[in-house]
Amino acid sequence: MTARARTWLAVACLIIPALVVGIGWVSLSARLPTRMATHWTSLTHPDGFSDTTTFSATCLAITLAGLGVGVALAIAPMNRRSRAGLLGLIGFATALFSSVWLTCALIAAHADSPDRAALGGWIAPAIAFGILGGAPALIAPHEPAGPPHTTPEPLDLAPQANAAWRRRLTSRTFLVLGTAIAAVLLLVAGALALAGPGAAAVTMSIIAVTVLVSTATLASIEVTADARGLRVRSTALGLPLRRIPLSRIDEVYAERLRPLEWGGWGWRWKPGRTAVVLRAGDGIVVRTGQHAFAVTVDDAETGARVLETLRTR
Repeated sequence: MTARARTWLAVACLIIPALVVGIGWVSLSARLPTRMATHWTSLTHPDGFSDTTTFSATCLAITLAGLGVGVALAIAPMNRRSRAGLLGLIGFATALFSSVWLTCALIAAHADSPDRAALGGWIAPAIAFGILGGAPALIAPHEPAGPPHTTPEPLDLAPQANAAWRRRLTSRTFLVLGTAIAAVLLLVAGALALAGPGAAAVTMSIIAVTVLVSTATLASIEVTADARGLRVRSTALGLPLRRIPLSRIDEVYAERLRPLEWGGWGWRWKPGRTAVVLRAGDGIVVRTGQHAFAVTVDDAETGARVLETLRTR
């Protein structure tokens, strides 16, 4: 898919929030009261209300405005990385407003009265839909095609000699931040549980555990380059994260990796590329066909040279 096609596909994703609000408003209009609950102090007791028409029109206007800005960004001449970042921000914002509207509308449609509109487990799909708002940032192209690099110089090895390289990388920042986020989520889950039984506390607990496991998996990694290819393993849990056989490697090089160019920190995925990014800095990039895999690691130049030597030999 060309860069232009990916840009317009990212913009097309911004249509979804507007459709959710527009179609949802038409479909539920007969069941919606004149005012609906829009804020809750707990999962069962709303404490804020808005006029249904005003609230719905505002959310629809914001999502349509986001779509218009997305179209303008696609047309305007600008840096691809900046465009992708802005499309991501717009995607999150419009998805947030549409998910909030949809949650409030569904609750209002099923409640006997606005005063008895319980939030309950409706918060879970709202959070999930809001996260999907990041799709435009993942789809939009971030940089021109073709990596800015030079092929590493092969090592001077005897014909029958072998070579192997191994390095470990631990990110204390990643570990501390991940643990802190998980702790906050667990506290929120505990508060929700004390407020009353509901799916929200369970959902928040599941998210917290997922963050903890992800942090333990990715906070410390081991990268190996030898005759078997490139291997990335979690040193904390001993789990293999990625293995690329030498026979599949079409190109390998060392590059200074910038997390935002690869989608952020941690295990990242974007169309045509995946990465394990623990920090900004040196990393190994391996290309297999149209796909690229990158991993941040110290002394990446030597690791790339070992793979290039064994690959070409």
